[in-house]
Amino acid sequence: MTDRIVINNEIINELIKLSVTEYGNEAAVSSSSHLRWKYLDNPSGPTYADILYQGSQIIGRVVYTPREFVSKDGSLRAVNPIDVLIDGSYRSPANFPQLMQGIRHHDQSQLIYFSPNNVSAPLYEKLLKFRPVGTFTLSGIPLRLDRVLSNRVPKWICSVLGVFGIPWRGLVRGVVKLLRLGGKVSLVSNQPSAADLDSLNSYFLESPVWVGDRSSTFHQWRFYDGPRFIYRVRYAFSNNELVGYLVARIADFEEMRAAVILDCVVRPGSSSRVSRALLADAVNWALLERADLVATLSYGSSAIATALRRFPLLRIPKKMSPQEMAVLAEWLNEKRDNEDPDISLTLADLDVF
Repeated sequence: MTDRIVINNEIINELIKLSVTEYGNEAAVSSSSHLRWKYLDNPSGPTYADILYQGSQIIGRVVYTPREFVSKDGSLRAVNPIDVLIDGSYRSPANFPQLMQGIRHHDQSQLIYFSPNNVSAPLYEKLLKFRPVGTFTLSGIPLRLDRVLSNRVPKWICSVLGVFGIPWRGLVRGVVKLLRLGGKVSLVSNQPSAADLDSLNSYFLESPVWVGDRSSTFHQWRFYDGPRFIYRVRYAFSNNELVGYLVARIADFEEMRAAVILDCVVRPGSSSRVSRALLADAVNWALLERADLVATLSYGSSAIATALRRFPLLRIPKKMSPQEMAVLAEWLNEKRDNEDPDISLTLADLDVF
Protein backbone atom coordinates (compact mmCIF):
# COMPACT_ATOMS: atom_id res chain seq x y z
CA MET A 1 0.00 0.00 0.00
CA THR A 2 1.19 3.53 -0.80
CA ASP A 3 0.06 6.58 1.16
CA ARG A 4 0.80 10.29 0.61
CA ILE A 5 1.49 12.27 3.77
CA VAL A 6 2.72 15.72 4.76
CA ILE A 7 5.95 15.19 6.67
CA ASN A 8 5.93 15.96 10.38
CA ASN A 9 8.15 15.20 13.38
CA GLU A 10 6.57 11.83 13.99
CA ILE A 11 7.07 10.46 10.47
CA ILE A 12 10.66 11.79 10.39
CA ASN A 13 11.55 9.39 13.18
CA GLU A 14 10.18 6.51 11.09
CA LEU A 15 12.03 7.65 7.97
CA ILE A 16 15.28 7.79 9.90
CA LYS A 17 14.95 4.10 10.80
CA LEU A 18 14.77 3.26 7.10
CA SER A 19 17.79 5.47 6.35
CA VAL A 20 19.93 4.01 9.12
CA THR A 21 19.32 0.50 7.80
CA GLU A 22 20.56 1.50 4.36
CA TYR A 23 23.19 4.18 4.99
CA GLY A 24 24.23 3.89 8.65
CA ASN A 25 24.04 6.42 11.47
CA GLU A 26 26.54 8.93 10.07
CA ALA A 27 24.71 9.80 6.84
CA ALA A 28 22.98 13.17 6.65
CA VAL A 29 19.69 11.49 5.76
CA SER A 30 19.95 9.58 9.05
CA SER A 31 20.18 12.78 11.12
CA SER A 32 16.96 13.97 12.77
CA SER A 33 18.12 17.61 13.04
CA HIS A 34 19.13 17.67 9.38
CA LEU A 35 15.81 16.21 8.19
CA ARG A 36 13.74 18.49 10.40
CA TRP A 37 15.51 21.48 8.92
CA LYS A 38 15.34 20.15 5.34
CA TYR A 39 11.73 18.96 5.46
CA LEU A 40 9.98 21.15 8.03
CA ASP A 41 11.74 24.53 7.68
CA ASN A 42 11.72 24.81 3.88
CA PRO A 43 10.39 28.32 3.15
CA SER A 44 8.85 27.16 -0.14
CA GLY A 45 6.14 25.27 1.71
CA PRO A 46 5.25 21.88 3.18
CA THR A 47 7.32 18.85 2.20
CA TYR A 48 5.37 15.67 1.58
CA ALA A 49 6.14 12.06 0.75
CA ASP A 50 4.72 8.90 -0.72
CA ILE A 51 5.23 6.06 1.74
CA LEU A 52 5.22 2.37 0.78
CA TYR A 53 4.00 -0.02 3.46
CA GLN A 54 4.21 -3.75 4.02
CA GLY A 55 1.47 -4.17 6.58
CA SER A 56 2.22 -1.44 9.13
CA GLN A 57 5.96 -1.38 8.32
CA ILE A 58 7.46 1.41 6.18
CA ILE A 59 9.50 -0.25 3.45
CA GLY A 60 9.93 2.62 1.00
CA ARG A 61 9.66 6.39 0.56
CA VAL A 62 10.03 9.18 -1.95
CA VAL A 63 10.08 12.73 -0.64
CA TYR A 64 8.85 15.73 -2.64
CA THR A 65 10.46 19.04 -1.71
CA PRO A 66 8.82 22.25 -2.94
CA ARG A 67 10.74 24.87 -4.92
CA GLU A 68 9.65 28.21 -6.34
CA PHE A 69 10.73 29.18 -9.87
CA VAL A 70 10.52 32.63 -11.45
CA SER A 71 10.89 34.14 -14.92
CA LYS A 72 9.51 36.99 -17.00
CA ASP A 73 6.33 34.93 -17.27
CA GLY A 74 5.70 35.04 -13.52
CA SER A 75 6.26 32.44 -10.84
CA LEU A 76 5.38 28.78 -10.41
CA ARG A 77 5.60 26.00 -7.89
CA ALA A 78 7.81 22.98 -8.61
CA VAL A 79 8.61 19.71 -6.84
CA ASN A 80 11.94 17.93 -6.65
CA PRO A 81 11.78 14.20 -5.79
CA ILE A 82 14.56 13.29 -3.36
CA ASP A 83 15.54 10.64 -0.80
CA VAL A 84 14.07 7.75 -2.79
CA LEU A 85 14.65 4.50 -0.92
CA ILE A 86 13.17 1.01 -0.74
CA ASP A 87 14.26 -1.40 1.97
CA GLY A 88 16.76 -3.85 0.50
CA SER A 89 14.64 -6.82 1.55
CA TYR A 90 11.70 -5.56 -0.49
CA ARG A 91 13.27 -4.36 -3.73
CA SER A 92 11.42 -5.91 -6.61
CA PRO A 93 10.18 -5.01 -10.11
CA ALA A 94 6.73 -4.41 -8.58
CA ASN A 95 7.57 -2.22 -5.58
CA PHE A 96 9.39 0.59 -7.39
CA PRO A 97 6.49 1.40 -9.77
CA GLN A 98 4.09 1.12 -6.83
CA LEU A 99 6.09 3.61 -4.78
CA MET A 100 6.42 6.00 -7.73
CA GLN A 101 2.84 5.82 -9.01
CA GLY A 102 2.13 9.34 -7.77
CA ILE A 103 5.27 10.98 -9.12
CA ARG A 104 3.30 13.05 -11.67
CA HIS A 105 0.36 13.82 -9.36
CA HIS A 106 0.90 17.12 -7.56
CA ASP A 107 -2.18 19.32 -7.39
CA GLN A 108 -0.41 22.54 -6.40
CA SER A 109 2.61 22.27 -8.70
CA GLN A 110 3.25 22.99 -12.37
CA LEU A 111 6.71 21.42 -12.71
CA ILE A 112 8.66 18.37 -11.61
CA TYR A 113 12.42 18.13 -12.04
CA PHE A 114 15.26 15.92 -10.80
CA SER A 115 18.57 14.34 -11.78
CA PRO A 116 18.84 10.61 -10.98
CA ASN A 117 22.12 8.76 -10.69
CA ASN A 118 23.28 6.20 -13.24
CA VAL A 119 21.78 3.30 -11.30
CA SER A 120 18.25 4.67 -11.10
CA ALA A 121 18.10 6.66 -14.37
CA PRO A 122 17.02 3.63 -16.49
CA LEU A 123 14.12 2.99 -14.10
CA TYR A 124 12.78 6.51 -14.54
CA GLU A 125 13.30 6.52 -18.28
CA LYS A 126 12.05 3.00 -19.10
CA LEU A 127 9.53 2.19 -16.39
CA LEU A 128 8.17 5.69 -15.69
CA LYS A 129 8.69 7.08 -19.21
CA PHE A 130 10.54 10.24 -18.22
CA ARG A 131 12.55 11.69 -21.07
CA PRO A 132 15.77 13.64 -20.38
CA VAL A 133 15.55 17.29 -21.43
CA GLY A 134 19.32 17.64 -21.25
CA THR A 135 22.35 16.97 -19.10
CA PHE A 136 24.29 18.98 -16.57
CA THR A 137 27.52 20.64 -17.63
CA LEU A 138 30.45 19.70 -15.40
CA SER A 139 32.91 22.56 -14.95
CA GLY A 140 35.99 22.69 -12.78
CA ILE A 141 39.73 22.72 -12.51
CA PRO A 142 42.08 20.00 -11.19
CA LEU A 143 44.52 21.19 -8.54
CA ARG A 144 46.28 17.92 -7.69
CA LEU A 145 46.55 16.19 -11.05
CA ASP A 146 47.81 12.88 -9.69
CA ARG A 147 44.85 12.58 -7.29
CA VAL A 148 42.22 13.56 -9.84
CA LEU A 149 43.49 11.14 -12.48
CA SER A 150 44.55 8.27 -10.19
CA ASN A 151 41.73 5.98 -11.35
CA ARG A 152 41.88 7.01 -14.99
CA VAL A 153 45.52 6.71 -16.06
CA PRO A 154 48.40 4.27 -15.32
CA LYS A 155 50.25 4.70 -12.02
CA TRP A 156 53.47 5.80 -13.70
CA ILE A 157 51.66 8.72 -15.31
CA CYS A 158 50.26 9.70 -11.90
CA SER A 159 53.80 9.70 -10.53
CA VAL A 160 54.88 12.07 -13.30
CA LEU A 161 51.85 14.29 -12.68
CA GLY A 162 52.71 14.38 -8.99
CA VAL A 163 56.10 15.90 -9.87
CA PHE A 164 54.43 18.61 -11.95
CA GLY A 165 51.77 19.27 -9.29
CA ILE A 166 53.61 22.06 -7.50
CA PRO A 167 54.37 24.18 -10.61
CA TRP A 168 50.82 23.55 -11.87
CA ARG A 169 49.29 24.84 -8.64
CA GLY A 170 51.70 27.76 -8.75
CA LEU A 171 50.47 28.64 -12.23
CA VAL A 172 46.82 28.37 -11.13
CA ARG A 173 47.55 30.53 -8.09
CA GLY A 174 49.11 33.22 -10.27
CA VAL A 175 46.21 33.23 -12.73
CA VAL A 176 43.52 33.51 -10.06
CA LYS A 177 45.45 36.31 -8.34
CA LEU A 178 45.31 38.34 -11.55
CA LEU A 179 41.60 37.62 -11.97
CA ARG A 180 40.84 38.64 -8.39
CA LEU A 181 42.73 41.89 -8.74
CA GLY A 182 41.21 42.66 -12.14
CA GLY A 183 37.59 42.25 -11.11
CA LYS A 184 37.15 45.81 -9.76
CA VAL A 185 34.75 44.47 -7.16
CA SER A 186 34.99 44.13 -3.41
CA LEU A 187 34.60 40.58 -2.07
CA VAL A 188 33.43 40.13 1.51
CA SER A 189 32.20 37.32 3.74
CA ASN A 190 29.79 39.33 5.88
CA GLN A 191 26.20 38.47 5.05
CA PRO A 192 24.42 41.44 3.42
CA SER A 193 20.99 42.66 4.36
CA ALA A 194 17.84 40.88 3.26
CA ALA A 195 17.01 43.98 1.20
CA ASP A 196 20.29 43.67 -0.72
CA LEU A 197 19.67 39.98 -1.47
CA ASP A 198 16.08 40.59 -2.53
CA SER A 199 17.21 43.45 -4.77
CA LEU A 200 19.65 41.10 -6.50
CA ASN A 201 16.95 38.43 -6.80
CA SER A 202 14.57 40.92 -8.41
CA TYR A 203 16.70 40.96 -11.56
CA PHE A 204 15.84 37.30 -12.14
CA LEU A 205 12.12 38.07 -12.19
CA GLU A 206 12.77 39.11 -15.79
CA SER A 207 14.77 35.99 -16.70
CA PRO A 208 13.91 34.56 -20.14
CA VAL A 209 14.08 31.05 -18.64
CA TRP A 210 12.74 29.61 -15.40
CA VAL A 211 15.21 29.85 -12.49
CA GLY A 212 14.91 28.84 -8.85
CA ASP A 213 14.00 31.56 -6.37
CA ARG A 214 17.07 33.23 -4.80
CA SER A 215 15.25 35.43 -2.31
CA SER A 216 16.77 36.35 1.05
CA THR A 217 14.46 33.87 2.78
CA PHE A 218 15.66 30.98 0.63
CA HIS A 219 19.27 32.15 0.95
CA GLN A 220 19.12 32.20 4.75
CA TRP A 221 17.48 28.77 4.98
CA ARG A 222 19.60 27.06 2.35
CA PHE A 223 23.06 28.29 3.26
CA TYR A 224 22.96 29.41 6.91
CA ASP A 225 20.26 27.66 8.93
CA GLY A 226 21.11 24.01 8.31
CA PRO A 227 22.70 22.07 11.20
CA ARG A 228 24.80 19.70 9.10
CA PHE A 229 26.88 21.49 6.47
CA ILE A 230 28.96 24.64 6.61
CA TYR A 231 29.07 26.73 3.44
CA ARG A 232 31.50 29.42 2.42
CA VAL A 233 29.57 32.36 0.96
CA ARG A 234 31.39 35.29 -0.61
CA TYR A 235 29.59 38.44 -1.71
CA ALA A 236 30.64 40.82 -4.49
CA PHE A 237 29.96 44.55 -4.19
CA SER A 238 30.48 47.24 -6.80
CA ASN A 239 29.87 50.91 -5.90
CA ASN A 240 28.37 49.69 -2.59
CA GLU A 241 25.78 47.58 -4.43
CA LEU A 242 25.51 43.80 -4.14
CA VAL A 243 26.14 42.42 -7.63
CA GLY A 244 26.73 38.75 -6.91
CA TYR A 245 27.70 35.97 -4.55
CA LEU A 246 29.20 32.49 -4.67
CA VAL A 247 28.51 29.52 -2.39
CA ALA A 248 30.88 26.57 -1.96
CA ARG A 249 31.86 23.87 0.49
CA ILE A 250 34.44 21.12 0.87
CA ALA A 251 33.08 17.61 0.22
CA ASP A 252 34.53 14.13 -0.18
CA PHE A 253 33.97 12.90 -3.72
CA GLU A 254 35.25 9.56 -5.05
CA GLU A 255 38.09 9.53 -2.51
CA MET A 256 39.03 13.10 -3.41
CA ARG A 257 38.76 16.33 -1.45
CA ALA A 258 36.61 18.54 -3.65
CA ALA A 259 35.74 22.21 -3.40
CA VAL A 260 32.17 22.10 -4.71
CA ILE A 261 30.56 25.31 -5.95
CA LEU A 262 26.81 25.22 -5.43
CA ASP A 263 25.84 28.60 -6.81
CA CYS A 264 27.27 31.70 -8.46
CA VAL A 265 24.52 34.30 -8.59
CA VAL A 266 25.55 37.38 -10.54
CA ARG A 267 23.28 40.22 -11.55
CA PRO A 268 22.26 39.85 -15.21
CA GLY A 269 24.04 42.41 -17.35
CA SER A 270 26.99 42.73 -14.97
CA SER A 271 30.48 42.47 -16.36
CA SER A 272 31.82 38.94 -16.65
CA ARG A 273 34.61 40.21 -14.40
CA VAL A 274 32.27 39.84 -11.42
CA SER A 275 31.73 36.11 -11.90
CA ARG A 276 35.39 35.58 -12.77
CA ALA A 277 36.48 37.37 -9.61
CA LEU A 278 34.14 35.22 -7.52
CA LEU A 279 35.27 32.01 -9.22
CA ALA A 280 38.94 32.97 -8.90
CA ASP A 281 38.40 33.68 -5.20
CA ALA A 282 36.84 30.22 -4.81
CA VAL A 283 39.77 28.53 -6.58
CA ASN A 284 42.24 30.39 -4.36
CA TRP A 285 40.32 29.23 -1.29
CA ALA A 286 40.37 25.66 -2.62
CA LEU A 287 44.17 25.88 -2.93
CA LEU A 288 44.43 27.05 0.68
CA GLU A 289 42.15 24.17 1.73
CA ARG A 290 44.42 21.70 -0.11
CA ALA A 291 41.51 20.52 -2.24
CA ASP A 292 42.21 18.08 -5.06
CA LEU A 293 39.87 19.84 -7.46
CA VAL A 294 37.18 22.50 -7.86
CA ALA A 295 33.92 21.33 -9.46
CA THR A 296 30.39 22.49 -10.15
CA LEU A 297 27.31 21.55 -12.17
CA SER A 298 25.01 23.79 -14.21
CA TYR A 299 22.17 23.34 -16.63
CA GLY A 300 20.39 25.78 -18.91
CA SER A 301 21.04 29.24 -20.27
CA SER A 302 20.29 31.54 -17.33
CA ALA A 303 22.79 34.10 -16.10
CA ILE A 304 23.22 31.97 -12.97
CA ALA A 305 24.13 28.83 -14.92
CA THR A 306 26.41 30.53 -17.44
CA ALA A 307 28.33 32.29 -14.64
CA LEU A 308 29.52 28.85 -13.50
CA ARG A 309 31.08 28.09 -16.90
CA ARG A 310 33.53 30.97 -17.00
CA PHE A 311 37.29 30.99 -16.69
CA PRO A 312 39.18 30.01 -14.53
CA LEU A 313 36.85 26.99 -14.51
CA LEU A 314 37.09 24.71 -17.52
CA ARG A 315 34.48 22.51 -19.14
CA ILE A 316 35.19 18.90 -18.18
CA PRO A 317 34.67 16.31 -20.96
CA LYS A 318 31.72 13.99 -20.39
CA LYS A 319 33.97 10.92 -20.52
CA MET A 320 35.69 12.23 -17.37
CA SER A 321 32.42 12.48 -15.46
CA PRO A 322 31.44 9.62 -13.11
CA GLN A 323 27.74 10.17 -13.83
CA GLU A 324 25.59 10.92 -16.89
CA MET A 325 23.86 13.70 -14.92
CA ALA A 326 20.68 13.69 -16.98
CA VAL A 327 18.07 16.35 -16.22
CA LEU A 328 14.52 14.99 -16.12
CA ALA A 329 11.76 17.59 -16.11
CA GLU A 330 8.08 17.74 -17.08
CA TRP A 331 5.27 20.23 -16.88
CA LEU A 332 2.33 19.19 -14.71
CA ASN A 333 -1.41 19.88 -14.57
CA GLU A 334 -2.48 22.84 -16.74
CA LYS A 335 1.00 23.07 -18.29
CA ARG A 336 1.09 19.34 -19.08
CA ASP A 337 0.90 19.67 -22.89
CA ASN A 338 3.49 22.44 -23.18
CA GLU A 339 6.92 21.92 -24.71
CA ASP A 340 9.87 20.76 -22.61
CA PRO A 341 10.42 23.04 -19.60
CA ASP A 342 12.92 25.80 -20.31
CA ILE A 343 14.55 25.72 -16.89
CA SER A 344 18.01 26.41 -15.55
CA LEU A 345 19.56 24.64 -12.56
CA THR A 346 22.60 24.59 -10.29
CA LEU A 347 23.43 22.40 -7.32
CA ALA A 348 21.54 24.88 -5.12
CA ASP A 349 18.31 23.76 -6.82
CA LEU A 350 18.86 20.06 -6.06
CA ASP A 351 18.86 18.05 -2.87
CA VAL A 352 20.79 19.49 0.06
CA PHE A 353 24.25 18.04 0.47
